[in-house]
Amino acid sequence: MPKTLSNEIVCIQRDFLWGWGHQGRKISWISWNSFCKQKHVGGLGIKELSCFNKALLGKWAWRLGKEASGLWVDIIKSKYDYWRSLMENKDNMGESICWRDLKKVCGCKENGNWFMDNILW
Repeated sequence: MPKTLSNEIVCIQRDFLWGWGHQGRKISWISWNSFCKQKHVGGLGIKELSCFNKALLGKWAWRLGKEASGLWVDIIKSKYDYWRSLMENKDNMGESICWRDLKKVCGCKENGNWFMDNILW
């Protein structure tokens, strides 16, 4: 999900909780991070969209390594050279937006390479 879209959705969520429209801005008595905590800890369980998006992309990368066959796996293998291409830091012409996002989340050293460091095959 693009960062701008994520920010717009968070603004809509905040406006819903804290009031908006002709009433003007209301006071936010609780921080946004408190709203995003899980319910059993005292929050409302609202997901942080950027973290949730990274988790979903990580799940797609995990499925790519786990599923040996399938139409989408065959297409990825033929188009992107599979895992080697996922570990590259540079963007290539012809890559889809989804593949670039997978590379940012899972293969790029600037994000700490958290996916590959924390997975066992």
